[in-house]
Amino acid sequence: MTTRKLLVFAIALLFSFHAFSQDNKSMRFGMVITPQLDWERSGNTKLFAHDGVNGKFGFGLTTEFKITDNVHFLTGIGGTFSGGGENYNLQDTVGYFVDKSQNLIKVSDVNGGSSSLVGGSAYRLIHRDYKTTYVTIPVLLKMMTKPIGPFRYFGEFGGNIEILTKAHANDQVELLTAKGYSSSTVTITDLNIYSDCIPFKASLNVGAGAEYTLSGSTAVVVSLNYYRSFLSLTKSTSEYLIDGHQPSPVGFTPLTNHGIYGDGVALTIGILF
Repeated sequence: MTTRKLLVFAIALLFSFHAFSQDNKSMRFGMVITPQLDWERSGNTKLFAHDGVNGKFGFGLTTEFKITDNVHFLTGIGGTFSGGGENYNLQDTVGYFVDKSQNLIKVSDVNGGSSSLVGGSAYRLIHRDYKTTYVTIPVLLKMMTKPIGPFRYFGEFGGNIEILTKAHANDQVELLTAKGYSSSTVTITDLNIYSDCIPFKASLNVGAGAEYTLSGSTAVVVSLNYYRSFLSLTKSTSEYLIDGHQPSPVGFTPLTNHGIYGDGVALTIGILF
């Protein structure tokens, strides 16, 4: 699903849910934006380590169902643009092959002498910036105080279910030549790595915030949420990355123990009706 299609779908849901909520006092509906700071967590710190924090963004529609006056069930749907950077340990060489159109070639095809190798290149991976897009479905319990003037304060606990729609990478690499790896680095941008990723993930989501009542059930909502992924972005055994220190009788060995986990902090700003 492209970002444009996701936005159109979200707008359609906005009108349908808003119309329904007018006749259902046990439900509130709203819209949120989520500027956020993301970083990648490594499952193999000997092979690679995260490199800093990246500013990212999300948006969505949210629906609250009242369980009691002070406890609501919160869900919805949105889009999240996330990612972070990883530095690879050059002592544990990780590389890959691309064809002449800069598409990744599977390790099995490299070992099989695929025709796609003709005109292609081999690289050693030094640094990778992940750029991912997810359809995000929050599943949260929202526990609120009684009104304190126009304010209500709350805590949230639950998780996010996320479906991967796009995964690209910007890589810093060294080119493999007949004399070995070149001493200078080059950059490969927008490399499609979707096939080497897990198409969904689940994350812990906890947060705290406040509502400011404007009128009736309409309120402005602000919260700070921390999320931590339970599932790796990447497959444990890569189909495309090569472990340069693990020779195989049939050629190259796929990289194993390749877990990359996405964590972050999001500032949620929205309005509920």
